[in-house]
Amino acid sequence: MNKEQLKILTDSLKVKPEVFEIWFPYFKKYLAANGINTPERMLAFLAQTGQESGRFYYTEEIGEATCHGYSGGCKYKGRGLIGLTHIGNYQKFKDRYGVDVVTNPSLVGGEFATTSTPEQLKNSLLASTFYWEWAKLNDLADKLDLSKSVFDEPNLSTYKCIGRKINRGMHTDCTKAANGESVRLENFEKLRIAYNANKKQFKTLTKNSSDPILIGLSVAIGVTFVALFLYDKYKR
Repeated sequence: MNKEQLKILTDSLKVKPEVFEIWFPYFKKYLAANGINTPERMLAFLAQTGQESGRFYYTEEIGEATCHGYSGGCKYKGRGLIGLTHIGNYQKFKDRYGVDVVTNPSLVGGEFATTSTPEQLKNSLLASTFYWEWAKLNDLADKLDLSKSVFDEPNLSTYKCIGRKINRGMHTDCTKAANGESVRLENFEKLRIAYNANKKQFKTLTKNSSDPILIGLSVAIGVTFVALFLYDKYKR
């Protein structure tokens, strides 16, 4: 995703310009590299993380109203654009990326994006893509139809479930509403409208390159070129 594309989307969520500038290099480097690489996935991710983080401004859970109930206590409060919570999940992040966030949990994110270090910003985003992958949220995002309103079925049920797996836990049965569910829905609809109104700008944002059909076509084309080369070489 290039800067113009991301700006179109974040403007629809009224993200502050200075916050956009902070996040763009990290979004560009890490979103597609971690499987958030189609319009459906990108819009779903931005809509959810935008709600979770106050339009990407907060990278740490504000206050201590709920964190006393986390395993490990408030030391392991929610951090990242999707809040990483509980000591066990911090350990999983450490195991995945080799960053000792168990000893130094603040490495996952500072209080605000504007005061976070480059390492905190990077880990904040990686913690979010890590959870997104872990909870298999791309599988749900792939079912979204961007030509239809998020308030139409099956988009409505599918997108609600994404938010519920973020807010209520990845193993939820998606029957209990997420906190801020109406905002999550409104965010996605704003992004969807902005995307469709500027569709020509997003032509480089293609289907997942790991799509089996695309892989098959790439292999077939490669084999064809090799065969033609060998035929031309040895027919002489």
